[in-house]
Amino acid sequence: MQSEEAKYIKKRVKSGTIDVHPTEKALIVNYELEALILEENGKPMIGDKKECQKTIRLKSLGPDTNCQLLANEVVAKCNLIHPSKLAEVEHLIYYLQSRKSNAFSKVSPEENVTPSAGDLMLGSGITNGEKASFTNIEEYVELLYDEMSDKIKGSTLILQLAKDPNNLEELSRSETVLSALSRVLREDWKKNVDLSSNIIHVFYCFSVYHQFHPIILQYKIGSICIEIIDHELRRYFDWKNKLDNLSKMPPPPSRLPVRRSASITRQSPKSQIPVGISYSSPGNRRHSEALSTSMSAPPRRPLSVMTTSLVEGEDERIVQSRLKFQVLTSKQDQLLRVGFNLLMNIGENTKVEDKVRKRNIVEYLVTCVDRQNKDLLNVVLLYLRKLSIYHVNKEQMANLNLIEKLPRILMIEDSNLQSSTLKLLFNLSFDTKLREKIIKIGFLPKLVSLLEEGKHQKIILQLLYHLSIEDRVKAMFAYTNCMTLLMNMLLIEQDEMSDKEKDNVLVALCINLALNSRNSELLLKNRQLQFLMDLAFTQKNVLLLKVIRNMSFHSNIKHYFGDYIDNIAEHLQKERDEVIKLECLGILGNLVMPDLDYFKLLKDHNLDHFILKWLQNRSIQDDFILEVINFIGTAATDPICAEHFCKNTTVDQLINLLKEMQEDDEIVLQILYVFYQICRHTNCQFYLIKETDAPAYMIDLLNDDNTRIRKVCDLTLNIIRDCDKSWAEKIQVQKFTHHNQQWLEMVESKTSVPGSVSRTSPHEADPLKNLLRNSMLFPSDPFLNSGDEIEIISNNLLSDDNVSRPMSRLDVEEDNDEIDLELMKMKYSRDANSNETEGRNALRNLVITDENSGDSFIHIDNFNGSKANNGES
Repeated sequence: MQSEEAKYIKKRVKSGTIDVHPTEKALIVNYELEALILEENGKPMIGDKKECQKTIRLKSLGPDTNCQLLANEVVAKCNLIHPSKLAEVEHLIYYLQSRKSNAFSKVSPEENVTPSAGDLMLGSGITNGEKASFTNIEEYVELLYDEMSDKIKGSTLILQLAKDPNNLEELSRSETVLSALSRVLREDWKKNVDLSSNIIHVFYCFSVYHQFHPIILQYKIGSICIEIIDHELRRYFDWKNKLDNLSKMPPPPSRLPVRRSASITRQSPKSQIPVGISYSSPGNRRHSEALSTSMSAPPRRPLSVMTTSLVEGEDERIVQSRLKFQVLTSKQDQLLRVGFNLLMNIGENTKVEDKVRKRNIVEYLVTCVDRQNKDLLNVVLLYLRKLSIYHVNKEQMANLNLIEKLPRILMIEDSNLQSSTLKLLFNLSFDTKLREKIIKIGFLPKLVSLLEEGKHQKIILQLLYHLSIEDRVKAMFAYTNCMTLLMNMLLIEQDEMSDKEKDNVLVALCINLALNSRNSELLLKNRQLQFLMDLAFTQKNVLLLKVIRNMSFHSNIKHYFGDYIDNIAEHLQKERDEVIKLECLGILGNLVMPDLDYFKLLKDHNLDHFILKWLQNRSIQDDFILEVINFIGTAATDPICAEHFCKNTTVDQLINLLKEMQEDDEIVLQILYVFYQICRHTNCQFYLIKETDAPAYMIDLLNDDNTRIRKVCDLTLNIIRDCDKSWAEKIQVQKFTHHNQQWLEMVESKTSVPGSVSRTSPHEADPLKNLLRNSMLFPSDPFLNSGDEIEIISNNLLSDDNVSRPMSRLDVEEDNDEIDLELMKMKYSRDANSNETEGRNALRNLVITDENSGDSFIHIDNFNGSKANNGES
């Protein structure tokens, strides 16, 4: 373009939206500026557009301001606002007038006092509305070398430039500007809070972008920030202590002359004002004005001062001190907010973050949780959440009682603060001790109430899932409205646009809670099992099937499943997904119901064929085999089914499986339980004893390290001993050997010593065997012959008491399927009575030898219970 061709420059301004400033009492007008260069004939040669903003600060806006008049004044003076937007401007001004600095549900009296100057912004009132320009950057730097007011002005103008991201590249190349800023901050940060805030804010603008982090590290701004934060926090507590001490001091005596007739105890006129009057509403303000006029009171003081003095009855100097404290705290909050933001940004480098951590940043952050500024609280919570992923920081937060301070923040009606608090709690809830503290403080009802309101559902569900890991906490959910909410959320139709991750967390929470019988009962309160099953099988949702499976584990829930057993068995037969089959098998295995015809169930759905097929298939997973054996044990409670399993080689397959998988305690335990159920039926005992090797394997397993396996073996062998006398002696000897193994080893080592003389008769081939046959010396294992019903807990390592998962269904067998052991108990008592005489006779033959003297004694026992030595032999 030739310069002589450009004849005219034309500007076009297009007004846009009007917003309120997030922190100031100001309006922001958005507009579009278009510049055109025209030719001589008026045609545009070149043009450009730019989005601009204009800030209109409403310095005169106060509690008593007439919003309509102020809106007319704004529209008249600002040509960027069309008169048609007058109503919108008036509405925004009214919003600014009624906006509070905080929204806590509970505020202290000192929080009701707000400084008349409003929220102070960085560098407020210093530049007198001067617009910063990059061409005058050298003048701004020179201001940093003058008086304090000039330093604040220069730093404010440089901050205006730094807030524009387009200027950061150029500022980063100016070493003069950066050196001057860092030097002034290092030397004068204690002298003025506004100056410190402005300079730190400049470097914060650099910290937003990763490529400028070396500049911040070069000038050691992070280290200076930590020093400033530490100093400001100490100053805050000093101010607060002085203010508290001042409030406790008695007011000074009045120096005004008092008439002699006046009573000293006469109440001041303020006592005539009703306590319930609130000065926030226009009507009450008019009432207070009329009251003050009628009393001929002196000129009105500011509203905030008058309200505090009247309501609290404080001296005017205390009120002024409170106002000053509020102003200083407001400035300090902004300084802390910018400083924490800068440190959090440069903490992307783990080495830098570790250095900051060593400077006690966690303690500073936890201390600031007690502050009232919501912007500062947001930054503090975000920073704590970032640091909480490291164990050392999490421990320090726990020691500083961070969790005890968070309930106050959750009470604030602010969505961002609540979200940040919940995410921080979620990070902390990975620790077992902190989860315990979260429950102890009482977060559970508050979380459920937030869930009921529909706020932050995803993060609350994740947090509740962590809390539900503990079995003790599962029972607490029954005392809230959580179960009804979860069921309603489960039954809502899920479309393709729903949050799948949130849905999975929801179902996972229900899986944990369904392990508690009361919770399961509440989930099915309105008989919603049918809808839940239809949803699970329609969507082929394995997690929903796990919820149903956990519900089927409880005796108070099982009667709900009577109408759906055929449906579950049908899906077990036709489904191709192995995981769905596994869950269906688990449900059927849990349903121990006396009225259920298991044999008809097997025949109607051809399940006996599938059972043999699954037992013979060694390629399927162990979990699936375990559920098959679990279902066989449940079906074997029916005598017809037990006999059927003996005839169709199911028992033989279980014995083969026992040989192959003897290292898996869980599978071994379930197979032994099947043998126990079969032995309980008279028509099946002969087959198990005579046709299989099951008794021999159970005798070997009496020496197993697992106590539960030993218990099932002992109870099953007791039944076999009473049915078959040929096994009775072997079982009795094996029990004695197992219980007295240490004593037998000592006896064997004694008899193997050279030169020892055997005192047994020559015709007695096995004296120990004869002694065992007649004596009552061997007491049984505390887990053996206990006479209790079977209580078998799963041997899987995942089923530790500290881990929440369904126990083996044998754990609740004594509650659901009462095992008839009374007959066995009667037999044991008869055996004990019949063997008492034989045992005493055996004791008469017992010879005791003194090793030191070589003397021998014969033990004699009277039937009256007296014992004596019969002399030496």
